[in-house]
Amino acid sequence: MGTVLKGLLHQRHLQTYANFARAYEKAAAELDPEISNTYPSRSQFHRWLDGKIKSLPYANHCRVLEQMFPGWSAAQLLAAEPIVPHQQVATVSGLVDMVTSELGTPTSTNVSWEQKNENIPFNHAPVAISDEASGVARKLVMLARAKRWKERDLRQLARLHGHVVETDLRTDIDINQDGNVSIIYRRELLNLTDRPVRRLVTQTWGEHVPGRIEINPGTNSDRNIKITRIHETKTHLRYACDINPPIAPGEMGAIGIESTGFRLVSDHYWCLAIPRYTKQLTIQILHRGLKRLTECHSFQELENGEQRSADNGLIWNHIQDGVTILQTCDYLNPGQTITVRWNLETNE
Repeated sequence: MGTVLKGLLHQRHLQTYANFARAYEKAAAELDPEISNTYPSRSQFHRWLDGKIKSLPYANHCRVLEQMFPGWSAAQLLAAEPIVPHQQVATVSGLVDMVTSELGTPTSTNVSWEQKNENIPFNHAPVAISDEASGVARKLVMLARAKRWKERDLRQLARLHGHVVETDLRTDIDINQDGNVSIIYRRELLNLTDRPVRRLVTQTWGEHVPGRIEINPGTNSDRNIKITRIHETKTHLRYACDINPPIAPGEMGAIGIESTGFRLVSDHYWCLAIPRYTKQLTIQILHRGLKRLTECHSFQELENGEQRSADNGLIWNHIQDGVTILQTCDYLNPGQTITVRWNLETNE
């Protein structure tokens, strides 16, 4: 819970101590030059925001606050904001406050998506947060609004600060009548670290590779991609994507990759490893030259090796020249895999 002052500062982008001090100094100089350079200490500033005061500040502090916010008395500004349940936080200032609070907690390497349909508590404790982190919080809220994400999604993403998150991973697999495979990957990466993302390391594979795995930047990227092959075997390739311009903290970038050179001959399945926290996964398979599917199922392997059915996100449809298969999964953790397997009857 915070004060009315806290909410108003968020609305004016003055919630950090440095920005507030500059605005306070400007208002004090306009009011009375003799009381300039009297802005509160950092600890006092946070007490004002969190309502941890027993009485009103000194008269000059009250005068300056009222100068900064005409129409508000000092008592009104330092009063507690009405309590709003987490699921009803709708204002931009409330969302930024929530995200900023999460960003101020220590980065955890042992965090996962919350799967239950319940409110996710967030840190209420006052935190000293940098201007850069506050900027990341506002970028994340703006992105959530543009993507129409729910508040619960936004809070979950904020809890993953310190990580690069794949908000949307799409894999389109086209298999022709001869079993030749072409793949298009598209990754939407959200940078929740404090450093630009300049390089992405990933991998691809195939059941049979008659020649060489080919890998190229896709046309569905929003920036320039340079690919470096790191390690490869007959059926597996590990490679790096150098990203230009880099994905700045708090921003999202789309990385597209196209790959060919594979064949599916006898064992019809596709296995995708999840290297990063992934909010949304879509695997679209178009297998041409099929008469009908005789069986299709999918499963998810967790980090501990446990297998669970993923059939609730699986659907397929027969088309004129083959079959389409669609697999969707949400809220995946690093180290998990998704496997789609299908048996078929050919048109021969």
